[in-house]
Amino acid sequence: MDRRKDRESGVTTGQRLLQWMKALDEPRPAGSGAEREAAMHIAKTIRMAGGEPETESFPIWLCEQTAALTVSGSDSKASVLHIPVRAYDRPVRQSSYTDVPSDTPVSTDQAAPQRQTDASVGLAAAKRQADASVGQEAAKRQADASLGQATAREQLNDPARNEKPERLEAAGPLLYVEDGGTHALSLAKGCIVMLNQAVSSDLYRKLSEAGIAAYLTVTGTPIDVGQDRLPARRRISRGEERTIPGATIHCQDASMLIEKMAADEPQKQPQLPGISRKTWARLTTDSRIVRKTSQNVCASVSGKTDREGYVLLTAHYDSVPEGPGAYDNLAACSVLVELYRRLYVHPADREVRFAWLGSEEQGMLGSYAYVRRHESELRACLADINIDLAGQAIGSDVIGVTGSDSFASEIRTILEEYGSDAEVRQSIWSGDANTFAWKGVPALTYDRDGFGMHTCHDEQRFLSAWELGREADLIEAMVRNLAGREVSASERELPEEMGLELQKLFAEY
Repeated sequence: MDRRKDRESGVTTGQRLLQWMKALDEPRPAGSGAEREAAMHIAKTIRMAGGEPETESFPIWLCEQTAALTVSGSDSKASVLHIPVRAYDRPVRQSSYTDVPSDTPVSTDQAAPQRQTDASVGLAAAKRQADASVGQEAAKRQADASLGQATAREQLNDPARNEKPERLEAAGPLLYVEDGGTHALSLAKGCIVMLNQAVSSDLYRKLSEAGIAAYLTVTGTPIDVGQDRLPARRRISRGEERTIPGATIHCQDASMLIEKMAADEPQKQPQLPGISRKTWARLTTDSRIVRKTSQNVCASVSGKTDREGYVLLTAHYDSVPEGPGAYDNLAACSVLVELYRRLYVHPADREVRFAWLGSEEQGMLGSYAYVRRHESELRACLADINIDLAGQAIGSDVIGVTGSDSFASEIRTILEEYGSDAEVRQSIWSGDANTFAWKGVPALTYDRDGFGMHTCHDEQRFLSAWELGREADLIEAMVRNLAGREVSASERELPEEMGLELQKLFAEY
């Protein structure tokens, strides 16, 4: 059979893969019914090709969140604006949860009712005190501030609540601080601040030291319409604890609020709209921990010799909720399906194993479950080839090697012999290859630079049949080459800095 075209049907490899993907043209978030259906579709395809796939289920714990932002002026008769925002995603430390019924909210916060009563009493007291001193409007603001401070203290002093927060709430003047410069933050105490950038760990420390009440990251562009008009996803680093509420806001809404802040009192500090304290905002984020089930689909093809060791091929099949995840990463899954068909008919020298992994978008949870279940077998794994981002015609190939210098050199040699100009970068990549490298497996990620990742535009109509066929040929050549060689002990030794970084990353699981 021609690798690029079935001579009997006249259908190319890429056309066949595009047809296979049509059944999965919808978002497949981790733990969802759509993700489960995708796993079933993959397993069915492998059975039809003659294989005996195994579906390995594993529990995952996710943090489901909502956020609300209201904005008002100093005039009590002014209308209250309800602005769409999105809470920062918070990864959940999986090892903290066991034996919880599936899809059930998790809460160890037994003292929540008492704290809620305490907060209500504190709120009422703050209002009475403020009424007596500065009037009704000031009373509301002082009460809001008291409630926000009490909530922060609860979060800070209660380790169980730190692990599983239920509500964070803050209120205060709205202030746009651009990139969080020193002068702007000197005026930010007690404010809800809007920033141009995602709040990293270092920036969060600066905001905390400045005494802000909450933060909003501006996302999007002035020309966005439709689904692009929604606030984008931003994620807190795994293992990081935050007691200050945070969310994202679309730039078109942020621009409107900046104009409102400037109009409230234009004669004061026009370069920093909002410090007049007349534009008042309240941000609330609610979260709950839920248990769901995800799946890895595993299969293998025996080698044509009895030589020890195997090559592992991996790709995640889940997607973010915003889009159907064609480029990221259904196209890669289809390439693995094609390679299974080819190797089943024409085996490589050694065994080749396949794993279609779930829940990667929640922090590589599928590969984490895989290495825990198969850890005793990983010493025999010659290499992991992970495909993450594939199928678009316009772009360039990048091979991210998470492994030793000698392994990176070997990959460069394979690519040169094949005639590929793919760039090889030796680094920790963002994807499932990290998990295997952490366990001592020489690992690489094939990445096709492209368009639309993590958006509603990651659609199958932007994929290329030609490119899918080309990628299948390239990865097949790499698999056959790696399956036919010996792996030296030095190739399994990670550079020290890379190893330490991976240990730090997975210590938070």
